[in-house]
Amino acid sequence: MPDHLIRLRGPWELLPGPGPDADAPPSPSRLDLPADSPPLALRPCRLRRRFGRPLRLPPGSSCRLRVEHLPGLVRVALNGRILVDGPPDSTLELPLPDDLLPRNLLELTLAPSAAIPSASSLPWGVVTLVFEAADSVDGRSPPPRR
Repeated sequence: MPDHLIRLRGPWELLPGPGPDADAPPSPSRLDLPADSPPLALRPCRLRRRFGRPLRLPPGSSCRLRVEHLPGLVRVALNGRILVDGPPDSTLELPLPDDLLPRNLLELTLAPSAAIPSASSLPWGVVTLVFEAADSVDGRSPPPRR
């Protein structure tokens, strides 16, 4: 069971790829996730969001990134380092490095996808950080909190 969840709702920076007849790249805009629908369903784009490492996590805690309901995801990068290069099968859950910085930059790259539905009852783009204390990871129960 996770000890700490951080839902990365917003603000995300939306960086659209160049349009078919654009000379200059479009300006970035802000976006909160989850969204009701994809903002640029037929154009490549990047989503960027900064986040801090929680201060009160015990040493040895692990962190995972969970990305759900984000069709067209093709790349995940953290602090400039590519973690995933290629589309995941469905929900993506991957371990993050143990040495998270006090301030981190998460980048999600999306490619055009005809499979993105125009209307869906599911939220678009659910991104969560899942932290577990070392005791939870190795199966022992954590000591009582005072």
